[in-house]
Amino acid sequence: MAIDVPTFRQRFPEFDKAPDTLVEAKLEEGKRSCRTKAWGDGAEREDGVFFTAARLLALSPQGRSLRLVSEDGSTIYDETLRRLQRAMSYGFRLI
Repeated sequence: MAIDVPTFRQRFPEFDKAPDTLVEAKLEEGKRSCRTKAWGDGAEREDGVFFTAARLLALSPQGRSLRLVSEDGSTIYDETLRRLQRAMSYGFRLI
C-alpha cells in the first residue's frame, strides 16, 4: 500500500473531515520519524507512519474535538505506536 492521504483515510476514517493539507503534513512528519533505514520500506514502516500521523492529528486542535486524547495527554494510538517502535528496535538489522 501507499503512504498517502487516501490510504490513510481508509485506515483512519475518524479523520475524514481533516483538511488534506493537514493530513499530508502529519504524514510527512511521520515519514521523518519512521526513517526507511530503521523501519525498512514495508508494511511496518507504513504502520509506523500512519500511527504517528494519527497521533499527531489527534493532538491537533481539530483532533481534540474528536475526543481522541485522554486527560493525561495520551491518545488512542499511543499503545500501538509504542508496540511498533519496540518491535522495530529489537535485534540486529543490516542497513
